[in-house]
Parts: sequence; C-alpha cells; structure tokens
Amino acid sequence: MNSEIDAYSSCAYRVSMASDPRKLEELAAALDPKERARLALQLIESLDPGTDEDAEALWLEQAEKRLARYDAGESKALPANEVISDIRNKIG
Repeated sequence: MNSEIDAYSSCAYRVSMASDPRKLEELAAALDPKERARLALQLIESLDPGTDEDAEALWLEQAEKRLARYDAGESKALPANEVISDIRNKIG
C-alpha cells in the first residue's frame, strides 16, 4: 500500500511539474492500462459533469425495442467480430 502512495506522489509531482500537454500525454501513456482507463474516464466526465436522469430509461426502452424487432424476425444478429471488422474498415 505504501508503494502505491509513493507511486501516486511521484506521479503527482511529475504531473505538477509538466506544463507541456505532450509531457502529460507521455506520463499518462506510461500508466498501466487500468490506471489509464480510470484517467480517461475522469477526463471524459470532466468535459460533461452533468448526468442525464433519463438516460438509463431511454437506453432500456431502446434495447427493448430492438429485442422486440429481433424476436419478430425484423432484424438479425451479427457476430461481434464481424461488426467490429466492418467498423474498422469504415474508419480507416
């Protein structure tokens, strides 16, 4: 636990000393994947700190509509790897 505190203190010091955004990017890139993900989430949330009270209900409603269309044979399911491959091909 102490080593975690020391690591965070060291990182905080280096970040406070880095006024160049590229230096901050380098420091962030050096974090382990779990810490980078946590940092990314915090940064994203800082851009839009508000919460949408209706978001969960709207997503649930959308999911139920999609499931009903699937159950009625109006849409089909695709394997995730196929969908991801198509998206990657479209974006570059």
